[in-house]
Amino acid sequence: TALLKDFVWASGSSSVVLICADASRLTPAVRDVLLRFLDGVNQHWTPMASREVQGPDGTLFFCLALQMTGGGNFPSRLVPPDYVLNLLYTTEHVYGLRELAQQGILTYDLIQSRGCGRGVSAKNTIAFLPLASNCIVNYALGGIGMSTMFPNGALIEQLLHPAAAARLAAARPRAPGAGAGA
Repeated sequence: TALLKDFVWASGSSSVVLICADASRLTPAVRDVLLRFLDGVNQHWTPMASREVQGPDGTLFFCLALQMTGGGNFPSRLVPPDYVLNLLYTTEHVYGLRELAQQGILTYDLIQSRGCGRGVSAKNTIAFLPLASNCIVNYALGGIGMSTMFPNGALIEQLLHPAAAARLAAARPRAPGAGAGA
């Protein structure tokens, strides 16, 4: 019955883990894995920022802020408190953090966590509303939407600048013999 309504409540958790590794002991393969966006079932990992930092003794550390997002608790806008623990547990296994910490290669800690309740449309498709000449509101889509970030941004750009969108459409190559509406 919830899918017949305009919106369904959904909830999840968005948290940040800070990872610091001894740069001299971190293999290029492990560094590559840490820097990848990963998308799982109801869980996503997004590297937010990374840098190398020199410690007081001259040791070079690779530090990474990694966003963990997960959930999919329908139809509730309340986030169960164990979501963040489940995310952290899965993150430890996906990236091998526990093993790397036991070897003394890195350390990590949860530095931020918040619930992210939202309303999802029954179609689970994004909707846009031009609010002002320089503002677009998007709503009705669950999750962080990494796979649709670029096309959504392109659509927002077209909504904000309709004249530029018209010029792009006019410049688009057309098949031979196709009319103006093709």
